[in-house]
Amino acid sequence: MVIPFFVILGAGIFFALLMVVYSLFRAVREGIPRSGRRPSPVRVVLLLWQAKYAIGAPVLVLGGIYSGAFTPTEAGAIACIYALIVGVFFQKTLYLKGIIECFAEGAKSSAMIMFVIASANLFAWLMASAQIPAIAAQAISTISANKYVFLLLVNILFLFIGSLLDTPAAIVIIVTILEPIAVNLGIDPIHLGAVIVVNFVIGYITAPFGYNLFVTKTITGRGMGQVSMSVMPFLLVCLLGLMMVTYIPQITLVLPALFN
Repeated sequence: MVIPFFVILGAGIFFALLMVVYSLFRAVREGIPRSGRRPSPVRVVLLLWQAKYAIGAPVLVLGGIYSGAFTPTEAGAIACIYALIVGVFFQKTLYLKGIIECFAEGAKSSAMIMFVIASANLFAWLMASAQIPAIAAQAISTISANKYVFLLLVNILFLFIGSLLDTPAAIVIIVTILEPIAVNLGIDPIHLGAVIVVNFVIGYITAPFGYNLFVTKTITGRGMGQVSMSVMPFLLVCLLGLMMVTYIPQITLVLPALFN
C-alpha cells in the first residue's frame, strides 16, 4: 500500500494541534508560568537565525526522504554526519573527546534498541508462523459487514499488533488481507492507510516494545515504568485522535483532494 505524503501530513497536523491543545490545558491546570513577554518580530528573526543549524537538520532529513533522495535509514546516517560537521566546523563545540563520547553513548543506545527490535522480530516470526495475524484479519472480515464496526476492529487489532511487531512485518502480513475487504465495504484505501499508520505511530509509545519509550528511557535515565506512566496522558490523547481520524475521513482526505 503506497500512502501519499499529503495523507500523513494531514494526520500529522491534526495530531500536532491536539498536542498543542492538551499542552495548553495542562499548563493552565498546573499553573505553569509563561516564560516572558511575546518576542518582537525582530527577536523572532534573530532567534531563527541563531537556530539555523538546528532547523537545517529536519529540513535536510525530511526533505531528502520525501524527495526520494535517500531512504529513512540513510537519513539517520546523513543526520549524524550533518551534526558532526556542524559541531566540529561551524559551531566548533565538538572535539575529539566529545566525538568519542557520542559514539560510545550512541553504541549503547543502539545496542539496547536493536535488542528490542530483534526480540520483536522474533515474536513477529512466531506469530507469522502460527498465522495469528492472518487468522485475526480473516475473523474481522466475518464479524460484521458494517464499515464502522470493521474500522473499530481494525484499530483494536493494529493497536495490539503495532505495539509488538515491527511496522513492515505487520503491513506485509495483515494489510494485504484487509485492504480488499475495506474497499468492498466502501472505505477509501487512502483513509485506511492513514488509520493504519496512526496505529503504528501510537505503537511506538506503547509498552512493552514501544521503541520511543526505550529511547526516552536512555535519554532521561528514568525507569521504564516511570517513562510509561509519564507518557500515558499523551497516549490517551493519541487514542482520541485515532478515533477522530478513523470516523472523520475528511481529516486525512482533504489535503490529497486539495493537491490532486
